[in-house]
Amino acid sequence: MASFLFRPEPPPAFSMVRTALISGLLMALFTAMSTWVHPTYGWYIFLALPLVLGAGVSAYATKKHDVSVGKILATTALSNAVACVSLLLLAVEGLICLVMALPITTVGMLVGVFLGRFASRRGKAAFGSRVTIGIVPVILAVVDGSNHEPIVRTVHSSVEIPAPPHVVWQSVVAIPPLAEPTELVFRAGVAYPTHVTLRDTGVGALRICHFSTGDFVEPITIWQPPSRLAFSVQRMPETMRELSPWDIHPEHLHGYFVTTNGSFRLESLPNQTTRLTGSTTYYHSIQPEWYWRMWSEHIIASIHQRVLHHIRNHIITENHKQHSKKRLAQNERTPLSLRRDSTDQTYSNSRQQ
Repeated sequence: MASFLFRPEPPPAFSMVRTALISGLLMALFTAMSTWVHPTYGWYIFLALPLVLGAGVSAYATKKHDVSVGKILATTALSNAVACVSLLLLAVEGLICLVMALPITTVGMLVGVFLGRFASRRGKAAFGSRVTIGIVPVILAVVDGSNHEPIVRTVHSSVEIPAPPHVVWQSVVAIPPLAEPTELVFRAGVAYPTHVTLRDTGVGALRICHFSTGDFVEPITIWQPPSRLAFSVQRMPETMRELSPWDIHPEHLHGYFVTTNGSFRLESLPNQTTRLTGSTTYYHSIQPEWYWRMWSEHIIASIHQRVLHHIRNHIITENHKQHSKKRLAQNERTPLSLRRDSTDQTYSNSRQQ
C-alpha cells in the first residue's frame, strides 16, 4: 500500500490527481473528527491541517524529481476542493462557512507548499524544515486546547435622518417590517432581521427582534426617550442557515459567536435632523480571532445598515405621505374659483415663458 502511494517514479497527471484525492479526503476526515469528537474551531483546523496538507503534497511531488511550483499548487488546490466537497457531503459544514474559511486555509496551504518543497531537498536546512512542519501543527493544537479569554468588542454604525428625535424614537422602539434582503451576505444564509416587536415599555420590558433564523429576546436596560434605548441579549438564534444538501446545524452556530447587548442613541442635529447610532457588543470563540473578527464585524455592520436605513426610509416615506395629505386637505378647503384662478395663472405664466 505504501509503495503504491509513494512510488519513486515521476508523478504523472493521474498520480498527482490521486495524491490530491487522498490528501483532500484525509483533511476532511481529520476536520470532521476535530469537530465531532471535541469541537474546536481554531488554529488547528484553519492553519495546521492546510499547512500539513500543502507540505505533504509538495514534499511527495518533489521527493525525487523537480516538479514545477505550478503543478504543486494545482494539486494542492484540487486537494482543498476535494476536502470542501467531502465536508459538504459528510454534513460537517455548509457552503458559506467553507467560503469564509477559504482565504486563511489557502494561506496555510501555500506556506506548507513552499516548506514542503524546501524540506524535500537534502541537507541540514531541509531537516530543519521537516522539524518545523512537524512541530508547528502540534504547537497550534496546544494553543487551541488552551483557554482563551474572549475579547469583547463593540461595533457602531450611524445614519442621519431628516426628522426630530421624538419622531425617530417611535420607529426605533418598534421597527416596522423590513423587506426581503438584497445583500449577498444575507441571501447566502447569514441571519438577518425581519421586524421588531415590543412587549410593554420601560426598563425590564422585552424587545423581541425577529430574525430569519429565530428570535432575539432582549430585556430593556435603558429607556430614555427620545435619546437612548439599550438592551441585553437573553437568548439568540443561530447565526446563519447553512447552504448544504442536508439540514445541518454545526457546533459553531451555538455559543461560538455571542451577542451580549445592543443600543440605539439619538442625537439632535440642526435643521430638525437626528443622528441615529446603532451599537452591538459581541465576542466569539473562533481562532484566529483577528481573522474571524473581520467577518463578524462586516456582518454586524451589514445588519446595522439594513436596520438604520430601513428606519430612515420609513420615516421619509411617512413624512412624504403626511405632506401629501396636508396639501390635499388644503386644496379641498380652497374655494373652487380660487383653485381655477390659480390654475389659470399657472398656465398663463407657463405660456409667457
